[in-house]
Amino acid sequence: MRLVLGPIPRSRVLSPGDEGWTPLREPTSRVFVMQVLLLSLPFLLPAFAILPELRGCLRTRPLAISAYVSFLALMIPVHEAIHASVYPGGLGSEHLVMGAWMRRGLCYVVYDSPVSRNRVLVMLSAPFIALSSLLVLVALSAPSEWRLVGILALLIHTAVCAGDFVTFARLVRQVPASSLVHNDGWVTYWKAPPQPMDS
Repeated sequence: MRLVLGPIPRSRVLSPGDEGWTPLREPTSRVFVMQVLLLSLPFLLPAFAILPELRGCLRTRPLAISAYVSFLALMIPVHEAIHASVYPGGLGSEHLVMGAWMRRGLCYVVYDSPVSRNRVLVMLSAPFIALSSLLVLVALSAPSEWRLVGILALLIHTAVCAGDFVTFARLVRQVPASSLVHNDGWVTYWKAPPQPMDS
C-alpha cells in the first residue's frame, strides 16, 4: 500500500492512452467536489436540524459525547479502509494507493492496476452498505436517548458517501459490465475484454 498527500497520482504500471484504453467522460476535480456537495446536502441539512435536539442528551451523558466524537474521528479512516479491503490483495496490496487531497477536501482509494468494473462498483458501495447498515441497526435498537446519535451518525456517513454515489453512477452509465477499469491520475479509463476468436 502506498500513502499519498495530494491529488491522485499518475499510474506507475500502465499508460492507458498508449494502449487503446477509453477515458471516461469526467468533470474536473472542482466540478466533482461541487457535485458531491450538492448531493450531500439532503443528508447534511437534516443532520444539522436534529443537532439542537441532541444537545440535551450530549450534555447529560458524557459517554454519548465520547461515542459521537470517536465516530467522527474514525469514520473517514474506516470508510476508506473498507474501500481498500475490497480490492485484490486488500490493504496489503502493492497496487493500492490511499490518499488525502486536503486542498480539495478529498480522501481517496485507487488501485494502480486494471480491475473489473464490477469489482470497482463493489468497492464504491461497500462502505455505505457496511457502515450504514450498522448505523441503521444502532438507530433502531438503541435506547431512545441514543437513537438520535445513531440517526445523526447515519446522516453524516451517508453524506460522506456522496462522492462514491457520483462515481458509481458514472461507471454504470459509461462502462460496459465486463470491462476493465484503471486510473491514471484524475482520469479513469476503461477497456473491453478481448473477444474470443472464432474457430
